[in-house]
Amino acid sequence: MGHLFSLDASNNSLRGPLPAAWARQRTLVQLSLAGNQLTGSLPQEWGALQNMLQLDLGGNALTGSLPPAWGDMQQASSLDLSRNKLAGGLPPAWARLGSLQVLSLQGNQLTGVSTTAPVHSWQHSMSALWLLLADAHL
Repeated sequence: MGHLFSLDASNNSLRGPLPAAWARQRTLVQLSLAGNQLTGSLPQEWGALQNMLQLDLGGNALTGSLPPAWGDMQQASSLDLSRNKLAGGLPPAWARLGSLQVLSLQGNQLTGVSTTAPVHSWQHSMSALWLLLADAHL
């Protein structure tokens, strides 16, 4: 893909898993694959996308847990993982997401974590965080 900075392929009926190899796109700062039919888990390898600012994977059929390695995306200001089939809880490593302003997780099957514990521990490292958890069962 060369030096790709931004890709919006939302609402295109894309199918299949997220390619782990996209982690090599170190120049990628904005990616929207929302509203497709993507399946499989969130690739741990994408934690290497350290320049990522905005990632929107909402409205797909992604499964599995939230990868701890994504805590390395420390430049990210917005992560939208809403309306998928994700399960588990918020990884403690995500407290390193110091630039995060919006984290949208609603419409998943996330469980097992108190909404106060992880958010409280993140308040010291984030200037402002809008944590959207409606229907996330946290």
